[in-house]
Amino acid sequence: MATVLIGLGSNLGERQTVLSHALDAISCRAAISVEKVSRYREYPAAGGDTPQLPFLNAAAVLHTRLSPIELLRVLHKTEERLGRKRSERWGPRTIDLDILLYDDLVLVSADITIPHPRFAGRFFALEPATEIAPARHHPVCNMTLAAMLTHLRQAPPWIALAPAGFGEWDAASPFSRPKSGDPKRESRKNSPAPGENAAAGIAAESVALLRARSRKKIMPAVADHRSADGDAGASASLDVGPAVDTWVPEFAARYHDMPDRGSHSVLITADWESVAAGLSSSPHRPTSPAAGSPPRLVIFGPAALQYLPSMACGRFSERSQARPDCEASSILPASGFNAEGITENLRSQIETCRGKVPMVFVESKEPRSIIFEIAGIVEGAIQPACE
Repeated sequence: MATVLIGLGSNLGERQTVLSHALDAISCRAAISVEKVSRYREYPAAGGDTPQLPFLNAAAVLHTRLSPIELLRVLHKTEERLGRKRSERWGPRTIDLDILLYDDLVLVSADITIPHPRFAGRFFALEPATEIAPARHHPVCNMTLAAMLTHLRQAPPWIALAPAGFGEWDAASPFSRPKSGDPKRESRKNSPAPGENAAAGIAAESVALLRARSRKKIMPAVADHRSADGDAGASASLDVGPAVDTWVPEFAARYHDMPDRGSHSVLITADWESVAAGLSSSPHRPTSPAAGSPPRLVIFGPAALQYLPSMACGRFSERSQARPDCEASSILPASGFNAEGITENLRSQIETCRGKVPMVFVESKEPRSIIFEIAGIVEGAIQPACE
């Protein structure tokens, strides 16, 4: 039988009752047994277009004879019976049931991605999961759940976008043209030129969205737009307050000396050189305040997901499966980003992170959805508890 970790969440109706009913419905299945359930914890909503009520979240360890897709269908049917309406991504929901880990399987298909692509960067998923399975191993990050949670709690709040997987900035993208009176005008002025790596532009737009939300303590956020090869001369940044520098090592070094650290800005960067420097200089000290500290989280773009199973090594499952329908992000025309080159860069960047920092993967392919997804990732990795 497979050992599976699932996440549960609800922010509509009688949340505790709904979660309990979901667990009862799952455990009634002949092919599923529930071994452990975490306590219920409340977290602020992460992602979405509008403010939402807080979620009640939990995690459970299951044993099952069902395949991943069969289990997913059971979870979806359970959601439907409990009133889940799938009308809005990242919107309010009566119940949300996610497969987080399924043995050590790495699977990317048209229907499901395992491990859950954003699991490693979410307090609301990691804290309940670590309570019941602290030694469970994440087969992509090559870290235990306890190690990932410790890193999220203690690392400086700078989040890196890995340039490989985001492709090139498209001149036709609606996000590349500032309009008169547009509140995002400044971020778009700092966006890369057509043909440059898209990660910097995506960072800028995510920053603008996070600032506009303002319901979180993590604003204002900062974007450091260095080129993919780390050329400091190609950098540009958004306006920042005097309390925050855009140079990554200085920000990381100062973070642990800041009073009221939780209310300070988040640094979002596309500078891979700083990521590599931080991970190579302090491999056993992820919370070191020294210059070159590693990021709290690394985000890989939508073109990365399709190549993940082909990079199977170490604890990767032999059952990994390619995703036939996954195409590169619509942000990028593929000139200069052939499959061989992307795979080589991704393998290098993933190996740089593996065992040292949590990694998450963007699923969306359209520019606006990518930006909303990254904003939600940032919120989930920064705010550990409801106010």
